[in-house]
Amino acid sequence: MYWMNQVILLILLVSLYLITEIKSYSLGVQSHFNQNNGWIIVRISNTHSLSSNCCSSHLSFSSSLDDSSNMYYWRDGINYSVLCDRINKMISNPNSFEIIHDGFNGGLGHKFISIYHSLSYAIVTGRRFYLNIAPSIWNVTSSCFIDHRYVDQVTTHAIYPNHTRLTNKECYEGCIRKRSNEMCEGENTIEGILGDGNVVLYDCRMNHSIIHSPFTLQTLKNHQILSFNQSIPDYQQIIYRLLLNPSPYLQHQLNQFKKQHFIRKHVVGIQIRMGGCLANYQEYAEMMSFDELKRLPSFIQSTIKQFNFNPSDTVLFLSTDSDYAEKWIRESLKDE
Repeated sequence: MYWMNQVILLILLVSLYLITEIKSYSLGVQSHFNQNNGWIIVRISNTHSLSSNCCSSHLSFSSSLDDSSNMYYWRDGINYSVLCDRINKMISNPNSFEIIHDGFNGGLGHKFISIYHSLSYAIVTGRRFYLNIAPSIWNVTSSCFIDHRYVDQVTTHAIYPNHTRLTNKECYEGCIRKRSNEMCEGENTIEGILGDGNVVLYDCRMNHSIIHSPFTLQTLKNHQILSFNQSIPDYQQIIYRLLLNPSPYLQHQLNQFKKQHFIRKHVVGIQIRMGGCLANYQEYAEMMSFDELKRLPSFIQSTIKQFNFNPSDTVLFLSTDSDYAEKWIRESLKDE
Protein backbone atom coordinates (compact mmCIF):
# COMPACT_ATOMS: atom_id res chain seq x y z
CA MET A 1 0.00 0.00 0.00
CA TYR A 2 1.28 3.47 -0.89
CA TRP A 3 0.83 5.02 2.55
CA MET A 4 2.62 2.15 4.27
CA ASN A 5 5.57 2.35 1.86
CA GLN A 6 5.83 6.04 2.61
CA VAL A 7 5.77 5.63 6.37
CA ILE A 8 8.26 2.74 6.28
CA LEU A 9 10.67 4.82 4.21
CA LEU A 10 10.32 7.80 6.52
CA ILE A 11 10.74 5.64 9.62
CA LEU A 12 13.92 4.25 8.11
CA LEU A 13 15.18 7.75 7.36
CA VAL A 14 14.30 9.05 10.81
CA SER A 15 16.04 6.05 12.30
CA LEU A 16 19.22 7.17 10.53
CA TYR A 17 19.37 10.07 12.91
CA LEU A 18 17.84 8.45 15.99
CA ILE A 19 19.45 5.08 16.36
CA THR A 20 21.77 4.13 13.55
CA GLU A 21 25.25 4.00 12.23
CA ILE A 22 25.33 4.62 8.49
CA LYS A 23 27.40 2.33 6.30
CA SER A 24 27.57 2.88 2.55
CA TYR A 25 28.79 0.29 0.08
CA SER A 26 29.06 0.97 -3.63
CA LEU A 27 28.97 -2.33 -5.45
CA GLY A 28 30.06 -0.53 -8.61
CA VAL A 29 33.27 0.62 -6.93
CA GLN A 30 34.34 -2.39 -4.87
CA SER A 31 36.94 -4.36 -6.78
CA HIS A 32 35.17 -7.69 -6.34
CA PHE A 33 31.89 -6.43 -7.86
CA ASN A 34 30.93 -5.72 -11.45
CA GLN A 35 31.84 -2.07 -12.05
CA ASN A 36 29.46 -1.58 -14.98
CA ASN A 37 26.24 -3.08 -13.68
CA GLY A 38 26.75 -3.03 -9.93
CA TRP A 39 24.06 -2.03 -7.48
CA ILE A 40 24.69 0.63 -4.90
CA ILE A 41 23.72 -0.66 -1.48
CA VAL A 42 23.28 1.81 1.35
CA ARG A 43 23.00 0.02 4.68
CA ILE A 44 21.81 1.28 8.02
CA SER A 45 21.95 -0.93 11.08
CA ASN A 46 18.94 -0.84 13.38
CA THR A 47 17.83 -1.99 16.80
CA HIS A 48 14.43 -3.13 17.97
CA SER A 49 13.83 -0.46 20.57
CA LEU A 50 14.45 3.20 21.27
CA SER A 51 15.08 4.09 24.88
CA SER A 52 14.29 7.46 26.37
CA ASN A 53 17.96 8.26 26.90
CA CYS A 54 19.40 6.89 23.66
CA CYS A 55 21.47 8.97 21.30
CA SER A 56 22.08 11.75 23.79
CA SER A 57 25.32 12.57 22.00
CA HIS A 58 23.38 13.00 18.75
CA LEU A 59 20.63 15.15 20.22
CA SER A 60 22.60 18.06 21.59
CA PHE A 61 21.22 20.55 19.08
CA SER A 62 18.68 23.16 20.07
CA SER A 63 15.23 22.09 18.92
CA SER A 64 12.77 24.83 17.97
CA LEU A 65 9.69 22.64 17.77
CA ASP A 66 7.13 25.26 18.63
CA ASP A 67 8.51 27.73 16.10
CA SER A 68 8.54 25.23 13.25
CA SER A 69 5.38 23.23 13.92
CA ASN A 70 3.72 24.59 10.76
CA MET A 71 6.56 23.59 8.45
CA TYR A 72 5.64 20.59 6.33
CA TYR A 73 7.81 19.15 3.59
CA TRP A 74 5.56 16.64 1.89
CA ARG A 75 4.78 18.61 -1.29
CA ASP A 76 1.61 16.67 -1.97
CA GLY A 77 -0.79 19.63 -2.18
CA ILE A 78 -2.34 18.98 1.26
CA ASN A 79 -2.58 21.84 3.75
CA TYR A 80 -1.31 20.02 6.82
CA SER A 81 -1.40 23.14 9.00
CA VAL A 82 -5.17 23.45 8.55
CA LEU A 83 -5.69 19.73 9.23
CA CYS A 84 -3.48 19.97 12.29
CA ASP A 85 -5.62 22.78 13.72
CA ARG A 86 -8.85 20.87 13.08
CA ILE A 87 -7.58 17.70 14.70
CA ASN A 88 -6.17 19.52 17.71
CA LYS A 89 -9.54 21.11 18.38
CA MET A 90 -11.15 17.67 18.31
CA ILE A 91 -8.74 16.18 20.88
CA SER A 92 -8.53 19.10 23.30
CA ASN A 93 -11.99 19.16 24.89
CA PRO A 94 -11.42 19.89 28.62
CA ASN A 95 -14.80 18.38 29.54
CA SER A 96 -14.21 14.99 27.93
CA PHE A 97 -12.62 11.77 29.17
CA GLU A 98 -8.85 11.43 28.74
CA ILE A 99 -6.82 9.09 26.57
CA ILE A 100 -3.15 8.78 27.50
CA HIS A 101 -0.98 6.86 25.08
CA ASP A 102 2.06 5.30 26.79
CA GLY A 103 4.45 4.58 23.95
CA PHE A 104 7.82 3.69 25.44
CA ASN A 105 7.84 0.03 24.41
CA GLY A 106 8.64 -1.42 21.00
CA GLY A 107 10.68 -0.39 18.00
CA LEU A 108 10.23 2.80 16.04
CA GLY A 109 7.72 1.46 13.54
CA HIS A 110 5.82 -0.32 16.30
CA LYS A 111 5.61 2.93 18.26
CA PHE A 112 4.09 5.01 15.50
CA ILE A 113 1.60 2.41 14.34
CA SER A 114 0.45 2.17 17.95
CA ILE A 115 0.24 5.96 18.28
CA TYR A 116 -1.85 6.08 15.10
CA HIS A 117 -4.44 3.84 16.73
CA SER A 118 -4.65 5.76 20.01
CA LEU A 119 -4.79 9.12 18.29
CA SER A 120 -7.54 7.88 15.97
CA TYR A 121 -9.66 6.83 18.96
CA ALA A 122 -9.33 10.33 20.38
CA ILE A 123 -10.22 11.95 17.06
CA VAL A 124 -13.30 9.80 16.51
CA THR A 125 -14.59 10.08 20.10
CA GLY A 126 -13.57 13.70 20.77
CA ARG A 127 -11.62 12.74 23.89
CA ARG A 128 -8.69 14.67 25.36
CA PHE A 129 -5.44 13.14 24.15
CA TYR A 130 -1.98 12.98 25.72
CA LEU A 131 1.12 11.31 24.35
CA ASN A 132 3.85 9.94 26.63
CA ILE A 133 6.83 8.98 24.47
CA ALA A 134 10.61 9.34 24.65
CA PRO A 135 11.91 12.95 24.50
CA SER A 136 14.33 11.88 21.75
CA ILE A 137 11.37 11.47 19.38
CA TRP A 138 10.03 14.97 20.07
CA ASN A 139 13.53 16.33 19.49
CA VAL A 140 13.62 15.26 15.85
CA THR A 141 10.04 15.94 14.83
CA SER A 142 8.05 19.09 14.31
CA SER A 143 4.92 17.32 15.36
CA CYS A 144 1.44 18.71 15.07
CA PHE A 145 0.79 17.15 18.47
CA ILE A 146 3.59 18.78 20.47
CA ASP A 147 1.02 20.44 22.76
CA HIS A 148 -0.30 17.01 23.72
CA ARG A 149 2.91 15.84 25.34
CA TYR A 150 2.32 14.13 28.65
CA VAL A 151 4.77 15.86 30.98
CA ASP A 152 3.79 14.59 34.44
CA GLN A 153 5.89 11.41 34.34
CA VAL A 154 8.05 11.09 31.25
CA THR A 155 9.35 7.62 32.05
CA THR A 156 9.00 3.99 31.09
CA HIS A 157 7.47 3.35 34.52
CA ALA A 158 4.81 6.06 34.64
CA ILE A 159 1.86 5.45 36.95
CA TYR A 160 -1.64 6.59 36.01
CA PRO A 161 -3.82 6.06 39.12
CA ASN A 162 -6.93 7.71 37.67
CA HIS A 163 -6.95 5.84 34.37
CA THR A 164 -8.07 2.36 33.37
CA ARG A 165 -5.28 0.40 31.71
CA LEU A 166 -6.02 -1.12 28.29
CA THR A 167 -3.57 -3.35 26.43
CA ASN A 168 -3.55 -4.83 22.97
CA LYS A 169 -5.40 -7.96 24.11
CA GLU A 170 -8.27 -6.05 25.71
CA CYS A 171 -8.58 -3.64 22.81
CA TYR A 172 -8.51 -6.27 20.10
CA GLU A 173 -10.93 -8.61 21.83
CA GLY A 174 -13.19 -5.76 22.94
CA CYS A 175 -13.70 -7.11 26.45
CA ILE A 176 -11.99 -8.71 29.49
CA ARG A 177 -12.40 -5.56 31.54
CA LYS A 178 -14.97 -3.84 33.68
CA ARG A 179 -17.04 -1.00 32.30
CA SER A 180 -19.49 0.73 34.65
CA ASN A 181 -18.83 -2.12 37.11
CA GLU A 182 -19.98 -4.72 34.58
CA MET A 183 -17.95 -7.06 32.40
CA CYS A 184 -18.01 -5.92 28.81
CA GLU A 185 -19.22 -8.50 26.34
CA GLY A 186 -17.62 -8.29 22.94
CA GLU A 187 -17.85 -4.52 22.46
CA ASN A 188 -17.61 -3.59 18.78
CA THR A 189 -17.29 0.20 18.87
CA ILE A 190 -14.45 2.47 19.92
CA GLU A 191 -16.60 4.11 22.61
CA GLY A 192 -17.71 0.73 23.90
CA ILE A 193 -14.17 -0.59 24.31
CA LEU A 194 -12.80 2.61 25.86
CA GLY A 195 -15.67 2.74 28.33
CA ASP A 196 -16.99 5.64 30.37
CA GLY A 197 -13.82 6.91 32.03
CA ASN A 198 -10.22 7.96 31.56
CA VAL A 199 -7.95 5.35 29.97
CA VAL A 200 -4.23 4.78 29.44
CA LEU A 201 -3.42 2.76 26.34
CA TYR A 202 -0.51 0.37 25.93
CA ASP A 203 -0.31 -0.66 22.26
CA CYS A 204 -4.12 -0.69 22.12
CA ARG A 205 -4.94 -1.84 18.59
CA MET A 206 -8.60 -2.47 17.95
CA ASN A 207 -9.82 -4.66 15.14
CA HIS A 208 -9.65 -2.88 11.77
CA SER A 209 -13.37 -3.33 11.31
CA ILE A 210 -13.82 -1.10 14.37
CA ILE A 211 -11.16 1.58 13.93
CA HIS A 212 -11.77 1.83 10.16
CA SER A 213 -15.53 1.45 10.28
CA PRO A 214 -17.98 3.43 8.09
CA PHE A 215 -18.76 5.48 11.23
CA THR A 216 -15.08 6.46 11.55
CA LEU A 217 -14.92 7.44 7.89
CA GLN A 218 -18.07 9.54 8.14
CA THR A 219 -16.83 11.25 11.32
CA LEU A 220 -13.58 12.24 9.58
CA LYS A 221 -15.54 13.68 6.66
CA ASN A 222 -17.98 15.51 8.92
CA HIS A 223 -15.05 17.27 10.62
CA GLN A 224 -13.35 18.00 7.28
CA ILE A 225 -10.32 15.87 8.03
CA LEU A 226 -11.16 14.08 4.79
CA SER A 227 -12.97 15.31 1.71
CA PHE A 228 -16.04 13.49 0.41
CA ASN A 229 -14.01 11.43 -2.09
CA GLN A 230 -11.18 10.43 0.26
CA SER A 231 -10.87 7.14 2.15
CA ILE A 232 -9.11 5.55 5.13
CA PRO A 233 -5.73 5.18 3.33
CA ASP A 234 -5.78 8.96 2.74
CA TYR A 235 -6.44 9.49 6.44
CA GLN A 236 -3.59 7.16 7.39
CA GLN A 237 -1.19 9.11 5.20
CA ILE A 238 -2.28 12.39 6.78
CA ILE A 239 -1.85 11.17 10.36
CA TYR A 240 1.55 9.59 9.77
CA ARG A 241 2.82 12.70 8.01
CA LEU A 242 1.61 14.89 10.86
CA LEU A 243 3.26 12.59 13.41
CA LEU A 244 6.51 12.07 11.54
CA ASN A 245 7.04 15.57 10.20
CA PRO A 246 10.81 16.00 10.58
CA SER A 247 12.29 18.98 12.38
CA PRO A 248 14.22 21.48 10.22
CA TYR A 249 17.46 20.06 11.60
CA LEU A 250 16.51 16.49 10.72
CA GLN A 251 15.14 17.59 7.36
CA HIS A 252 18.59 19.00 6.59
CA GLN A 253 20.19 15.69 7.59
CA LEU A 254 17.77 13.75 5.39
CA ASN A 255 18.42 15.98 2.40
CA GLN A 256 22.18 15.59 2.87
CA PHE A 257 21.81 11.82 3.10
CA LYS A 258 19.67 11.69 -0.03
CA LYS A 259 22.18 13.85 -1.89
CA GLN A 260 25.08 11.66 -0.86
CA HIS A 261 23.55 8.19 -1.26
CA PHE A 262 20.45 8.29 -3.45
CA ILE A 263 22.44 9.18 -6.53
CA ARG A 264 20.71 6.95 -9.07
CA LYS A 265 17.36 7.01 -10.79
CA HIS A 266 15.60 4.52 -8.50
CA VAL A 267 15.73 3.69 -4.79
CA VAL A 268 14.39 0.42 -3.40
CA GLY A 269 14.01 0.11 0.38
CA ILE A 270 14.53 -3.27 2.08
CA GLN A 271 14.18 -3.96 5.79
CA ILE A 272 15.57 -7.24 7.13
CA ARG A 273 14.76 -7.84 10.78
CA MET A 274 16.44 -11.12 11.69
CA GLY A 275 16.17 -11.25 15.47
CA GLY A 276 17.16 -14.62 16.93
CA CYS A 277 20.74 -15.83 16.67
CA LEU A 278 21.59 -14.08 13.41
CA ALA A 279 21.04 -10.55 14.74
CA ASN A 280 24.04 -8.56 15.96
CA TYR A 281 22.32 -8.32 19.34
CA GLN A 282 20.70 -11.70 19.69
CA GLU A 283 17.08 -11.94 20.75
CA TYR A 284 14.86 -14.76 21.92
CA ALA A 285 12.37 -14.16 19.11
CA GLU A 286 13.39 -14.99 15.55
CA MET A 287 11.81 -12.71 12.93
CA MET A 288 13.31 -14.32 9.83
CA SER A 289 14.78 -17.80 9.48
CA PHE A 290 17.97 -18.61 7.62
CA ASP A 291 15.95 -20.39 4.92
CA GLU A 292 13.85 -17.26 4.42
CA LEU A 293 17.00 -15.15 4.22
CA LYS A 294 18.41 -17.46 1.53
CA ARG A 295 15.30 -16.87 -0.61
CA LEU A 296 15.36 -13.09 -0.14
CA PRO A 297 17.86 -12.15 -2.90
CA SER A 298 15.77 -13.86 -5.58
CA PHE A 299 12.68 -12.11 -4.22
CA ILE A 300 14.49 -8.75 -4.44
CA GLN A 301 15.56 -9.50 -8.01
CA SER A 302 12.10 -10.56 -9.15
CA THR A 303 10.43 -7.59 -7.48
CA ILE A 304 12.79 -5.10 -9.08
CA LYS A 305 12.27 -6.73 -12.47
CA GLN A 306 8.55 -6.18 -12.07
CA PHE A 307 9.28 -2.45 -11.78
CA ASN A 308 11.57 -2.62 -14.84
CA PHE A 309 14.47 -1.22 -12.81
CA ASN A 310 18.02 -1.87 -13.93
CA PRO A 311 20.75 -2.55 -11.33
CA SER A 312 22.95 0.06 -12.96
CA ASP A 313 20.48 2.83 -12.10
CA THR A 314 19.16 1.49 -8.75
CA VAL A 315 20.14 2.07 -5.13
CA LEU A 316 19.21 -0.58 -2.59
CA PHE A 317 18.44 1.04 0.77
CA LEU A 318 19.01 -1.69 3.34
CA SER A 319 17.99 -1.54 6.98
CA THR A 320 18.95 -4.54 9.07
CA ASP A 321 19.92 -5.66 12.55
CA SER A 322 22.32 -8.26 11.15
CA ASP A 323 25.78 -7.95 9.60
CA TYR A 324 25.33 -11.53 8.44
CA ALA A 325 22.18 -10.65 6.50
CA GLU A 326 23.90 -7.67 4.91
CA LYS A 327 26.83 -9.83 3.82
CA TRP A 328 24.46 -12.41 2.38
CA ILE A 329 22.60 -9.81 0.33
CA ARG A 330 25.80 -8.23 -0.94
CA GLU A 331 27.33 -11.54 -1.93
CA SER A 332 24.15 -12.79 -3.55
CA LEU A 333 23.67 -9.67 -5.66
CA LYS A 334 27.30 -8.94 -6.52
CA ASP A 335 27.03 -10.25 -10.09
CA GLU A 336 23.95 -8.19 -10.93
